Amino acid sequence: MKSVVCYSALAAVLTLALGARLQAGSASVTTPTTPTAPAAVRTYPQLLPLTLEVSADEAHELSTLREFMITAQREGDYAPVIVVGPVDPFTSKSTCKRPMPEGLLGCVINGDATVATLRVNWHVPEAGTYRFVLAGKRGTSERVVTLGVFDLEALD
Repeated sequence: MKSVVCYSALAAVLTLALGARLQAGSASVTTPTTPTAPAAVRTYPQLLPLTLEVSADEAHELSTLREFMITAQREGDYAPVIVVGPVDPFTSKSTCKRPMPEGLLGCVINGDATVATLRVNWHVPEAGTYRFVLAGKRGTSERVVTLGVFDLEALD
């Protein structure tokens, strides 16, 4: 029986999603002769802040994560590109390294040191669907394990 990967990387993209619209209500009346505003034109590359959660379980602490890497691959592209990494984001005491490793903009760990919230910026090169993979090594193992995978769509 295969063992279950005990880590999760929740790609809670707690960000401004590309393509999201916010419309406010108005008490004004629109007549057919009122010109409408043109749709917003997206230009690329575009900066997108991402907030990700990485968690541990009883067997592995955050401090055991090393060579953490985030890659993104556009649907149809041959190979992924590195968004962040490889970096060692945590100290031996499961706290955020200070100064933060290159590519990480923010790091916060919950009170019992089981969940880390990491912030990174990603420069979206063009519209399309991208697959993000969060991976790293644990402890003394040289095996790279996948911590999480998520898809993100950048709209035209």
